[in-house]
Amino acid sequence: ELQEHKLVGVIGVSKSRENIADWLIFRDCLIVMNYDEFMQLNDATEIEYDNPEQLMANDLELFNRLYGNKREENEEEFNTKSHRRNNLSKILQSFPFEFKIAGKVEKDNQLKNELYRIEYFTNQNETGKFMGWLERNQYIINSPQEFADLIIKYHYSDESKSEISSFYGDTDNLKITSEYIYPIVYKALIKAGSTYTDEQEIILNNRVLNIPDDSQLFFVKKEKSNQDELIEKYKLKDTYRVAFVKQENIDRFRGQIDKKRTEYFNQKRESNLKELEEKSKAILPLLLQEIKLNISEYFYAKAKKSFDKDNYYEEYEGDDTKYYSVEDIPEVKQLLRGALDVIEGAFKETFYSSDVKEIDKYKFSNFTWLANEKLKEYINSVDNTLSDEIFKYHNEYNETIYANELTWTLRELFDYGESPVKELNKVALAQR
Repeated sequence: ELQEHKLVGVIGVSKSRENIADWLIFRDCLIVMNYDEFMQLNDATEIEYDNPEQLMANDLELFNRLYGNKREENEEEFNTKSHRRNNLSKILQSFPFEFKIAGKVEKDNQLKNELYRIEYFTNQNETGKFMGWLERNQYIINSPQEFADLIIKYHYSDESKSEISSFYGDTDNLKITSEYIYPIVYKALIKAGSTYTDEQEIILNNRVLNIPDDSQLFFVKKEKSNQDELIEKYKLKDTYRVAFVKQENIDRFRGQIDKKRTEYFNQKRESNLKELEEKSKAILPLLLQEIKLNISEYFYAKAKKSFDKDNYYEEYEGDDTKYYSVEDIPEVKQLLRGALDVIEGAFKETFYSSDVKEIDKYKFSNFTWLANEKLKEYINSVDNTLSDEIFKYHNEYNETIYANELTWTLRELFDYGESPVKELNKVALAQR
């Protein structure tokens, strides 16, 4: 076949020079061809790893190639579909994160809830219901739009309403559409395809490789081999540039490639870390501000519910008496302000002194634990002095304000990492 410049049964070739050393791990011959001449001679499709339309055409044909299940010409159609569904399961792993991000920025509460529901049922670590539904119905998927349509079809289906707990979203007033989620699906599919960008593969549609004249043949030199005889017998040097390479040279080249890959990875990692550090500087103050705002709103709402009058006073002075609602009492404000300072200190101790690489969801558990401990210390330190001061306030019915109710509201904010304020639970904080 080499003599005739035609190899039958070849699925694809690569444009990447970095794949050369990897190729020669398992094979002892390498063909190097001119790209333009190769494309003219062959029925070939260059894989566009960031083009979901191409990757999904013909029921995931190129995605199927990327994820390793080769489709054989004599393979039964049932097995082919099984392979495609297996690959679809791998592709789906890119989806939950994109739906999570979309849900974070969505302002409409109904759409936010529905995105949360879709995030859940596309996450196979949480449930296999959606994937099982796709498998049972043996859907053929040829495009990102068809995939988006199927997600919405399942979302609205009676089957999903019975299988997916209402904890993950009420299904009474669904309104999300496939047009809405299409950009999210498309982005997830780009991520799924980009995993294999380094391979730079070109598919031979008819599985026939026509080799351009004057291509190069590289053979791994072997001590006991009839390579020279075969090259002479088939006159390969008449139409190819033939060379032998020693294993030690291949190993050295592979080392250079590995070094280059490592350098690239480190550079990308450092670049990503710098980007993360910039995001961290911007986001952490906003998150802290949100936490303090949620605490203030919860604290005052509970205080007003317990002490709902607006005519509290410390000393009755006739017409000069100064009346307060509970949230306006200076000592109550002081109590909350001190608590917020303590929580801010715990937040900064947890996050601001950490390398950005160390900030993960578990850090929020650390924060809620530390905030809880420091709040207890703070409340114990001010309990007697501030309690006495706050107790002095009463109204005309001699109803007083009990500071222990206020301090209990603070004590329960981060107790055991849970909170009566849903935005302050460690899981909610980590997601935020």
